[in-house]
Amino acid sequence: MRVVLITLLVALTVVAHAEAETDCEGDIGSTLYQACVLYKTISELDAELNVEYRRILDSHPKDRFPKENELLVEAQRAWIRYRDKVCDFEDQAIGGAYSISLMRCKARITENRLNEFIQIYGDKI
Repeated sequence: MRVVLITLLVALTVVAHAEAETDCEGDIGSTLYQACVLYKTISELDAELNVEYRRILDSHPKDRFPKENELLVEAQRAWIRYRDKVCDFEDQAIGGAYSISLMRCKARITENRLNEFIQIYGDKI
């Protein structure tokens, strides 16, 4: 039952992201198609996150804000370790053969981090 619910949640997530045109091939319900869409989603979110991260770092020049930069870099490195460990756990706990739970987790947590940056810094930069 748990696997069915997880599969349904993944399918709904993929369909929401798949509304935009993709060049992913195959049946929309197939694991291959879902993995393709999630891979593209993660790539887009990573790119957006990197833009925001750079924007924040650039707004705090190292020579004027060395401690702030150091703390942000340390926090981002810790966040990457956190994301990877949480997603490894989720993949082991709820994933299975040909699971896409790892990618779904990374997309979710990366989107949350991007939203954190936007909420914290927003128009302040």
